[in-house]
Amino acid sequence: MTPARLPDLVGTAVRCALAAVWLVSGGMKLADPLQAAVAVDAYRVLPAALVPVVAAVLPLLELALGGLLLLGIGTRLAAVVSAVVLLGFVAGLVQAWARGLSIDCGCFGGGGPVPPGEEQYPLTLLRDLGFLALALWLVVRPRTLLALDRVWDPPAGGHDARSGPGDARPAPVDADRTAGRTW
Repeated sequence: MTPARLPDLVGTAVRCALAAVWLVSGGMKLADPLQAAVAVDAYRVLPAALVPVVAAVLPLLELALGGLLLLGIGTRLAAVVSAVVLLGFVAGLVQAWARGLSIDCGCFGGGGPVPPGEEQYPLTLLRDLGFLALALWLVVRPRTLLALDRVWDPPAGGHDARSGPGDARPAPVDADRTAGRTW
């Protein structure tokens, strides 16, 4: 392996690790939707009518992100959405801790109120910040090995392989389609 390919290898490990996080997390919540609703409600930030909606949609979002990342489809976009979701999780944990709520985050199933002193806020925040770091890596550098994204990547050198060597001319613009447009 060349040193130039090392970031691709690291990115692949990061992409697969974040995919596993989302797949396990979403799968655990989907397996027990009632407990997922209890966990969402424990944060005390949503109106009661939104709790079941969030508890139903969140695992599907997590599974979708996990699938996209596992296959390497839309890696940067999936990483951006992952970062936003993880920032939401961090904000939820911080507000629960600051308000003195005693809850289990429910990140990987379960969750909800726990006896005082049994909450794990520092460890959970560190873990989620670690997951956020993985997502940010992929936002900055989405290129990974074994990703379907690579099917659409231009070849190294920046020009289409169908063009000749050194032929870096842009594709012709269809004047009829662009007539009257202001760019």
